[in-house]
Amino acid sequence: MRTWQIAAGAGAVVIASIYLFNASWLAPLPEGRPILIAQRGVHQVYNPKGVDNNTCTATRIPPPTHAFIDNTIPSIAAAFDDGADVVEIDIRQTKDGEFVLFHDFGLDCRTNGNGLVIAHTLGELKELDVGYGYTADGGRTYPLRGKGIGLMPSLQEALRAFPAKHFLIQLKDGDPQVADSLVQYLSARGIADWQRLSFFGDKMAVQRLAMLQPRARTWYDKKLVACTANYLVMGWIGYVPDSCRNGTIVVPIKLRYLMWGWPNRFLERMRGDNVMVLMVGDLGKSEFTRVDLPSQLRELPAKFDGAIWTDHIEVVGPAARSRWPAQP
Repeated sequence: MRTWQIAAGAGAVVIASIYLFNASWLAPLPEGRPILIAQRGVHQVYNPKGVDNNTCTATRIPPPTHAFIDNTIPSIAAAFDDGADVVEIDIRQTKDGEFVLFHDFGLDCRTNGNGLVIAHTLGELKELDVGYGYTADGGRTYPLRGKGIGLMPSLQEALRAFPAKHFLIQLKDGDPQVADSLVQYLSARGIADWQRLSFFGDKMAVQRLAMLQPRARTWYDKKLVACTANYLVMGWIGYVPDSCRNGTIVVPIKLRYLMWGWPNRFLERMRGDNVMVLMVGDLGKSEFTRVDLPSQLRELPAKFDGAIWTDHIEVVGPAARSRWPAQP
């Protein structure tokens, strides 16, 4: 037999072995249904094109179709009502050692206050109108002005208002010391439930929190990217990288077929190493978009137990309930 024939035969065996090892149809079907993560609750979305750290996103919203304002108790309640399993919230530390739900460093864009959040006490922040700065027409009208007075909640308020619900908490402050303050804050108030709280955000702060509380699920952007990239390289042999284990892997819907073993074998591997599969929209230069259209849900398998992150839970939630009905 010629050398090329031996090489071709060996190559065929290798290819067949890789195929069978990653064959989705040979893996068990997932049980349960997807986990829906609502970004900031039901909120006012904005055009992300050209946004940087200095952009006032409250001036980039389309005409509102509802009056909910992100990171408020009514917004969170509406998201859970619309089918969210987890609500993502943003937290910042205050001058008096509290934590409040608020996205921006400063108050000037969204509220009738000014300066940094950290320069104000909880009592001062409670007096603000968190809907003050929203406009869809360049400042001619402010449809949410007056509707957000007193609606900036403390983290304690939010967690106590929904005692059985799960939250994904973004640490907006980058100082690692914030992690120490947060752990002390949660423990002192009896709300340090690491089973229902997950954390992400600035790398240094998140790494510090993970060191303080190894039970907590934590991740940051570069770790997500590393996990996904490493699995694309090594997943063909069934290896789940250390960067993924007990963490999160992000999967853009359009790139899902690049995940070795997609869907069933891939999902089985991730379950085996306690990795949350996080479905998003597209990957951008600095971040990813979320799953915001019901049509995107049809691109996922009928049996799927990963997580879906959306900016439009009020639309995606009902569509997901229809596609994946609750099991008896």
